[in-house]
Amino acid sequence: IFFRSMSMYAADYGMPVPEQPVANGMVPQGQVPTTGWLPSQPPVRRVPAKKGRRPYKLSTAGGVPPNVSQEYMQRLHQVLSNNPQYYDFQKDSMARVDTNVFLGSFRHAEKRDELVENGVTHVLNCAKPHCSNHDDSFYAPQNIMVQAVDASDSPEFPMLALNFDVCYDFLEHCRKKNGKVLIHCLQGLNRSSTVCVAYLMIKNNWDLLKTVSICHAARPYILPNVGFQQQLIEFAYANNLLDSGGKNLQLQDPFMPTPVQWPEQVNGYDVYHRFPANGEPTSPQSPRGGFKGLKAKFLSFMCVNV
Repeated sequence: IFFRSMSMYAADYGMPVPEQPVANGMVPQGQVPTTGWLPSQPPVRRVPAKKGRRPYKLSTAGGVPPNVSQEYMQRLHQVLSNNPQYYDFQKDSMARVDTNVFLGSFRHAEKRDELVENGVTHVLNCAKPHCSNHDDSFYAPQNIMVQAVDASDSPEFPMLALNFDVCYDFLEHCRKKNGKVLIHCLQGLNRSSTVCVAYLMIKNNWDLLKTVSICHAARPYILPNVGFQQQLIEFAYANNLLDSGGKNLQLQDPFMPTPVQWPEQVNGYDVYHRFPANGEPTSPQSPRGGFKGLKAKFLSFMCVNV
């Protein structure tokens, strides 16, 4: 019975099932089994694979019509090219893009104390070959679950087709546990952003342009990989999430680069300054603070002089 229970324990945590030390299944008193089945470090926790159909399609038969693909590539370019003139990636903080989702880089994933301060319970590593030292043992003291996927930051790599199912299951596990997750890759620009945008589209039923705008407002310079942009267009097309307002939407103000209004707050979160609404800044970075500050000064001037 003892051996059987330990075998079940090993199977639950993805460990090799031990061989039975002696014929009768018992370890003689004073001896230690030599098969090495007792864990020398915290067991690896894995999210079980989801059974049944997931609430999305990775692709659609026939693909995206060329004219639609070209149109949305242009729209994405207009959103993603609206970057601040200067941005220091070595001093920025991880960007909160939803109530329980942060987007960042390998550097943010290293700061375990900062993860704990922000309530992060899960870490999704989208660059396993380059960030391989951040495994379960690295996060064990903080009791943070980690999932890593192999991905290459190249336009030809099928990021969503190969990895999104695993990523979605892990992110949903975090949500159902009322946890918070950091999605990261090496620089926090392409692989992690692609997964993050695709997940938020499905989770919140947001269209592609709105989702990219929100993520880009929180973390500039994301998604320079045109191959990943095309994959997101195909993903959105397959799930009827290209946009929510029709094809006749036109771009207007360059500071509002998408047909969707650029929200100052997303679920109580200030996407311009990256800190909770009515809270204190967590980072000196403010990619759109100049515009907001100028607007505040103008309104103050008008009030005084009226």
